[in-house]
Amino acid sequence: MNNRIERIRHILTSLQPETFEIIDQSHLHSSHYHSDQSDATHIKIIISSPLLDGKSKIQQHRIVYGLLREELTKGLHALSIEIIPTTQEDPDKIL
Repeated sequence: MNNRIERIRHILTSLQPETFEIIDQSHLHSSHYHSDQSDATHIKIIISSPLLDGKSKIQQHRIVYGLLREELTKGLHALSIEIIPTTQEDPDKIL
């Protein structure tokens, strides 16, 4: 697997995501971050996974960063993470 986005997609499948999107935002940072790499350097991840539910935002981000540690040491410069809960509270539920 040569493409960083494909490697990230493969790595994060271990979280058994229900919703999963990887957005390459490298082009938005070309004016201030110069890299000789052709691979993505700025990535946004939107993910929904039952394995992240019930954890604090810090715990969720630590899990994702931990899984992507190697990519972060090999040229991934910035990572934005948006985590969506898999279960939404029922708005009609009476407390």
